Amino acid sequence: LIMSLGVGVGLWFVGDGFKARAVTGVSSTGSAVIAATADTAAWSLTITARDQDSAQAAQRVAAALPKVRKYFVAAGMTADQFTVGSLNTWTSDDGNGSQQTEASLSFSVRTTDVQKIASLNAKVMDLLAVIPNVNVNTNQPQYYLSNLDALRPQVQEAAVSDAASRAKVMADALGVKLGKPLSIKANSITVTAPDVIEGDYGGYDLSTIAKTVRAVVSVTFEVESK
Repeated sequence: LIMSLGVGVGLWFVGDGFKARAVTGVSSTGSAVIAATADTAAWSLTITARDQDSAQAAQRVAAALPKVRKYFVAAGMTADQFTVGSLNTWTSDDGNGSQQTEASLSFSVRTTDVQKIASLNAKVMDLLAVIPNVNVNTNQPQYYLSNLDALRPQVQEAAVSDAASRAKVMADALGVKLGKPLSIKANSITVTAPDVIEGDYGGYDLSTIAKTVRAVVSVTFEVESK
């Protein structure tokens, strides 16, 4: 009897201890998205030519550059929007016991007229017609948000509000009252194409003009008995 009473009293104290420590805080992850439009575009291409004579290969590439520049100027680009890389050459075996040299030159244009770059990319065959004696390798245009620093606090504020709303739902389900925030952590800022679902690890998609900026935050709130 004495042993039974001792066990019962001990379990009562353990249960009371768990009850006292039952819920002291609730953590919530919130997220929010806002739509954005890229306002800067960069497009790069590489002009290449092959010839058994290294000088000839280099001359063909050099002769094509003014034509490429003229093409972009005619499309509305200005001189300060161009960046021209260095001329590179390398020699390799053509498989028939002869040496062949490939010359290459990179060229890029950067502008705030993103729609113009998108249009030029769609009509890239027109550029190829301007310089038929060389090869042209073009990269996908890259579209940037120059105002991402201004958008970041807006979307993070909305994510914090979302975290608070979710925390309140959980607190109500627990039968407690949501109190002051105890801690907050900004997890990521992700820039994606519209309607693309990404994880919570950040990222920056450059392939589209229309974009979605997403923020994720984690907040821990104090809870109180109702």
